[in-house]
Parts: sequence; structure tokens; C-alpha cells
Amino acid sequence: MRTLLLLYLTLLTWGLLASNPLVSWADSHVEDDFQSWNLATITFKKDEKYLGYFEVQPRIGNNVLGPVRGPGDKHFAQLVLRPALGYQITPNISLWQGYAWVPSNIPTRIDENRIYQQLQINNAFSKLTMVNRSRLEQRWFEGADGTAVRARHMVRLAIPFTESKKWSWILYDELFVNLNGPQGAPKAGFDQNRAFIGLNRTFNRNVNAEIGYLNNYVNRADPVADRMNHVLLLGVYFTVD
Repeated sequence: MRTLLLLYLTLLTWGLLASNPLVSWADSHVEDDFQSWNLATITFKKDEKYLGYFEVQPRIGNNVLGPVRGPGDKHFAQLVLRPALGYQITPNISLWQGYAWVPSNIPTRIDENRIYQQLQINNAFSKLTMVNRSRLEQRWFEGADGTAVRARHMVRLAIPFTESKKWSWILYDELFVNLNGPQGAPKAGFDQNRAFIGLNRTFNRNVNAEIGYLNNYVNRADPVADRMNHVLLLGVYFTVD
């Protein structure tokens, strides 16, 4: 248990350091933005083995609380539509194959299609639950030459703080690394990091929701400035047995 907590804290610390422009050698300038990400997911379970998943996630940016200053100053940042099929190998381990359509508007309008493979490991302990999620993505960008490949790994902790366990602290860190850099796609190497802290409320076995702060540092190719997104994240999660 202590080893797992130490591993998580190490990854979280590394992620926060990677997210800090003061310690990134590539940062000559960093743009800050306040965004709102709102997501809803549905997970389907059949016979305890076969799984389905669908996610819709609109992301609003360009200083979401500020006024729109002109035609080019749109608040829409990105939309993620993500279906997937999964198989429950053991009670703790599942494998997934999914697809995502991701139209973006930051820094310019571009459409992205991707497929991905995912391994997820859930562990429940006496005082917390831990999720390790590894995902490999093959990405196609409008106007890019070839397939961009990205690896990402998330470590997530849920720590209940009431006897009923209906309320939990949520902590997670997710690291993204581009394994190649085709012309017109993101450059190879460190892509971005997401570090989150928030609250989760379980309403029943089929519905829970969470809200919190997400720090998202995005490494972008020169001469485009790197980006530090300060995100208010609101998620609602449904499970259908």
C-alpha cells in the first residue's frame, strides 16, 4: 500500500514539475487560459465481461468568463466524442478499443480522428481506490502527413472522507508523450500533462459526479507558445448494468 502511494505521489510530483513553465527548458513564452471542460460518460456492462462506453466532452476556452472580443475570439476550444468497446479480463483488469472525433479551435480550426487501445487496472483498498489507465492512440490530423502516435498514462486516486463513502477526494495525474512527429502533427516527445484535484459525489451505484480544478500544460512546437490551461472540470458519469 505504501509502495503504491509512493509511486502515485512520485508521478504526480513529476507531472506538476513538467507542467511548470519555470522548469521547462523550451519555455520562452507561455500562454495562460481559463477554460471549462464538461463531460458526460455512459458505461454499459453485459454479462460482467463485455463493456461499452460513450463520452461527450465540450471544452470552452479563450478565457471562458471573459467577453468575446471579435469574430476570431471564439470561446469554443474543443469537442471530444469518444465511443469504445471493452472486455473485462478479470474483476480488476479491462481491455478497450475505441475511436474519437476531436474538432479543435485552438490555436486554429482543425479536425482530428483517432483510434486507441486501452488497458485499465482498478484496485480497491480499505481507504482508497486506485486506477491505472494506459492508452495508445493513433491520430490523424487534417492536413498532416501520416499517422501520429501518442502514449498516455493516468494514475487516479479516490479517497472517501465520509462514513457512507458518498463523498471522495479525487487526485489524478496524466502524462502524454508523442512517440513520433509527422509533418503537420504535434512534435515527438513530451506533449502535455494534466493534474487534477476535486470532489466526487456518488448518488447511487449507477450515477456519480465530480467537480474540481485541472492544470493542463501543453507543449507546442516553436514558434507557437506553450499553453497553460486552468480548467474548471465538471463530469457526470452513468453506469448501465
